[in-house]
Parts: sequence; C-alpha cells; structure tokens
Amino acid sequence: MNRRLFAHLCTWFSTPEVSGRWEMWNSEYDGARHDPSVLRADGRRDIAAFGYPLIGPYDSADADAIRWQLSLMQACGIDGVIVDWDGRRINPHRHEKFLALLRVLREYPLKLIVCFEEWAGYYPLGTFASAEEGVSAAIGELAWLRENVIETGLYEEQNGRFPVFVFRKMPGHMFGRAEWERIKASSAARGMEFYFEDCYDPQIEEAADGWFFWVGGFDAENRNSLAYHRDAIARYEARVRALGGKKVVPSLVPGFDDTCVWGWGGGKRVAPRENGARYELCCEHVLAGEFDLAQIVTWNDWNEGSHIEPSADFGYAYLCRTARFAAQWKGTACTAAEADFAAITDVYLQKKRKTREEKK
Repeated sequence: MNRRLFAHLCTWFSTPEVSGRWEMWNSEYDGARHDPSVLRADGRRDIAAFGYPLIGPYDSADADAIRWQLSLMQACGIDGVIVDWDGRRINPHRHEKFLALLRVLREYPLKLIVCFEEWAGYYPLGTFASAEEGVSAAIGELAWLRENVIETGLYEEQNGRFPVFVFRKMPGHMFGRAEWERIKASSAARGMEFYFEDCYDPQIEEAADGWFFWVGGFDAENRNSLAYHRDAIARYEARVRALGGKKVVPSLVPGFDDTCVWGWGGGKRVAPRENGARYELCCEHVLAGEFDLAQIVTWNDWNEGSHIEPSADFGYAYLCRTARFAAQWKGTACTAAEADFAAITDVYLQKKRKTREEKK
C-alpha cells in the first residue's frame, strides 16, 4: 500500500513588508481584538494566534517562508500539502498567494491537493445570481486548476485519479446533488475524485467519491475532550461504512482553540492538546486503520490553534512526533531529528538577516 501523508496548509497570512497590510494575524472580534502592529511587553507582536510562530508572523507569499515550510515537511516525511482555494475571482489577493506557493512547490518532490471552498463566494452568498451561474463558475475554476496545476504535474495523483477536497460550511446555502453531478460530469472535472467533509447531508451522499474527517465537532459547551473526539471518530466512520464503503481520509489533530478570533464571532471553541495526547490518539487511530491517505489538521492554522508548525511554545515537538508516525505508518526508518529541523530554521533566519542587512 502506497500510504501518503498530507498537511493542510493555510496560505492566507499577510504582512505589510510583503503584501502591504496585515491580514489574518489581526482580529477585530469583540473579546478577541488583536493588532499585530502593536508590540507587547515581551517584544512579540499582538497577533490573533494560539501561541507564537517560531519565526514570528510571516507572509504566505514570502518565498523564503514557503521554502522553510516545505523543507520542514519534507524532512519529517510529509508528502504534500492540502490548500484551501476558492478560485481566482472571489478573492484575488488569496489567489496570488496560492500562485506563490505553486512557484516554490516546483522545487520540491511534494504534491498538492486542493480543498475547494464551495461555500466562499458561490451561490447564493457570493457574486452569482443563480445556482446555475455558480455551477458554471465552479466548473470554470476547476478547468483552470486542471490546465495550470494538474497538467503541469504538481497535483497528487492516485491510481490515475486526482483527489479534490470540498469544504461546505453554510447549510442551506450550498450546491446540492444535482449541482455536484453537473460539476462532476464536466470535462473540467475529468479524473477528479471529490471528498466531502460532511457525510450527514443526503444531498451529497451519492455525489461524494469519498470523505475526510476534520476536528470532530464540539459539545454544547463548545468543548471537545479526548473522549468526545474518540466517539466522534467512531460515529463518523460508522456513518461512512453505512454509505457503502467509500474512501475515508482520517485526520491527525494536535488540538483546536479559536479563542483568539472568538470562534470567528460565534464564541470560542476548544479541543485541548492534553500535552500531546490528542495527537497521539489520532496517530494510533490511523495506524490501526486501513487508510492510504491521511491529513494533518493543520500545518499552520494559528487562528484556530491546530498547528504543528514550529512555535515558541512547543518548539519542534509535533514535527518530531510526525516524523516518527510517518515512518511507522509507511514502514520506513525514521531518520529526522530536532537538530535537522533547527538547521532548516537557521537557513531561513540567516537568509532574512542577510536581506535586512542588504536593505540598510
């Protein structure tokens, strides 16, 4: 079995030095206001993040930062990235960051899987007057993806098929089965397999080619304990099996805490890391199952506190655990160590110091 491990990479962070403004490092929600232009007493910027990035707040379009991320992934046995993408016209600024990632990705043996943001701008919440126009726009975006990414060899291919994840975040405001069947029947979607997060919507049960697990939800108090997480996995997989045995992509979740953005305005949600026990639970679940693709949720979602990217708080601990898991899951020897990750960070920091000195 050719087992593949991917990390969900967030590409929406901006800094004034690169993009001319702060984006996603700031928060204006009541109870969670953060202004990264403000330096705190400890010398760190006031960012909307759970913890603090080891290299400080960065821009997702910065080629040096991208190389640092991809080099760390490669070193710990990750095979590629899953990236949220809502097309070219809904958010051109974010699309430019997607293009910046693609340019650097060509330098690595890593592959890409797109998580298509169906909810972020298509019918009826976006800029289209009807579902039919929204479907046509989605097909157009997938055609661009085929021509510019899949056909250039950057995309993950599994047995001649190309997995596409789909985020559907707003019940009642999403494509149904008929719309998805039209999308899948288009020439743009030829060879694509669509994995959906929500396996409880009868509208897409037939349209889905597979499913991917995310964090597992939260209880009435917006908490997710280890016991709750374990039960959520069991319920999810029982539901998937009842739908006919379609492919399932499990997740490795270190934790979740969106207090710094106040749950995007809806109130904080917390899945404690439990000193690494949650990540360990996920690793054990994947090792015990029959999966050929797994997703790390996430590499760097600092806003929701689900990152394994090196931080001032946890150092390289989660990368070291990921490296051990990847080797065990794939049946290879683990050769990565903390010193290897630190050396990659040193290369990045030296590059940045040199750039600053050249600008003086």
